[in-house]
Amino acid sequence: MNPLLAKLATLMGDEYKKLKGVRKEIVFLNSELSTMNALLEELADRDEIGGTISGRWSPILRTASMTSCTAQYQIIKEPSQVFFTRLLTVSTH
Repeated sequence: MNPLLAKLATLMGDEYKKLKGVRKEIVFLNSELSTMNALLEELADRDEIGGTISGRWSPILRTASMTSCTAQYQIIKEPSQVFFTRLLTVSTH
């Protein structure tokens, strides 16, 4: 029974570390997206380029940035798929 408990404790510790890492990545991504949004809003407020940024580029940049960031950090239950997804993400950039 003790070896089983030790193994379960190890697995729980590993899962905790993963969740803690994901939380840090989410906070980082949230910060990055907030910064991008603030920049886009500032550019849209400028008279000389406001129409171009807000009218055409802003939605495109927001969508592309969010899609890129969220695709890199999707949580998939099967470890082999996580590795494969990360491998694809790294190889396409």
